Amino acid sequence: MGAMQRRKEFFNYEQFYETISDHKWSFLMPRDAASFYNYIQKLDVERDLFQQAMRGGPEAVEYYYVTQRRALSNEQHIVIEQAVKNAREIYEKMIATGDSEFDEFRKKVYYFDWFYEYTDDGDVWRNANNRLKEIEATIQQHADEPKYRIYYDYIRNQVFGSSKEKVSD
Repeated sequence: MGAMQRRKEFFNYEQFYETISDHKWSFLMPRDAASFYNYIQKLDVERDLFQQAMRGGPEAVEYYYVTQRRALSNEQHIVIEQAVKNAREIYEKMIATGDSEFDEFRKKVYYFDWFYEYTDDGDVWRNANNRLKEIEATIQQHADEPKYRIYYDYIRNQVFGSSKEKVSD
C-alpha cells in the first residue's frame, strides 16, 4: 500500500473540502484593535487549514490554493470597485468644472447640513432652512440647465437614499 493510499484512508477529504469552502478568507488588515485580534484568530484558522491540506497531500493542497486564490480575486475586485467609487466621488465633488457658478452651487449642496431639521437650536434651523431655500432658488433659476437638478438629486440621494422628496420644479 502506497503513501497516497494510506493518506486517503486517514484523511477526510469531504470534511476538508466543506470546511475550506465555507471559510471566509481574510486579506485586508483591520484598523481597530478588536478587529485586529479577530484577524489574528482567522489567520490561525487559516494556518490550521493549510496544515490539514498538507496532511491531505497534493490534491488537498491544490484545493486549498485554488480556494484561496478565488477568494483573493473576489476581494481584489471589491477593493478595486471601492477605489473606483471613491475616485468618482472625489471627482464629482471636488474638481472644478470651469463654471464658477455651478462649482459654488456644488459646494453649497455638498456641504449642506441635511439633518438640520433635527436640531433644537432655532438659529441653526433657520440658517439651514434659508440655505436650502437658496439652493432651491438656484435650481429654479437654472431650470434650463439640468446639471443643477441632477447634482442636487445625486447628493440628496447619497445622504437619504431615493426615498426623500424631490425639490419641486
